[in-house]
Amino acid sequence: ALTAEGRILLETTSAMFERLEEGGRRLEACRLLQSGTVRFAIPELLMHRLMRPALRAFHAAHPGVGIDVRVENRLSELLAEVRRGAVEFMLVTLPEGVPAGEEFDCAPLGRFYYAFAASRAFFPALEGRALTLREAAALPLITLDRGHVARDILSGAFAREGLGFHPAFECAAMSLIEDFTRAGLGVGFSI
Repeated sequence: ALTAEGRILLETTSAMFERLEEGGRRLEACRLLQSGTVRFAIPELLMHRLMRPALRAFHAAHPGVGIDVRVENRLSELLAEVRRGAVEFMLVTLPEGVPAGEEFDCAPLGRFYYAFAASRAFFPALEGRALTLREAAALPLITLDRGHVARDILSGAFAREGLGFHPAFECAAMSLIEDFTRAGLGVGFSI
């Protein structure tokens, strides 16, 4: 027979072991991708081009797993999301030589290139041509706005050539550059 203290100890430890067992089952369900939430940050363009089809397939294969996507177009903000633990991982485009940060494990998924692009309907003379920066400087340019890594690299290239850098349109997202370029508003600098 248990003493009064023994009954208290049994009730307490039984409840603790039940909670530990339940926690173990929940963790196992997460490990097997049956529950839980995957949280990541990504720029808008990558979300549309890369992740949307991948998320559709992931959700079909793992319907019990929640998906928390934070769309952000500035690298500094994406890095901050990971640093503060708001997301488990991020997908970004990093120009060569631009580090994400020493504290991150990075895995390249592919290569990308920036280029000037124009609508054939509005800029037919540019089709098939490679532009010099001097030629590009004379055109209405559509770029990312200040604070984006790609914008900083492009303005630095213009400065090294002694050229003024005065975009006609500055956009918060790469997808807007594509939209403005298709609309014939200028020559877009994008991936």
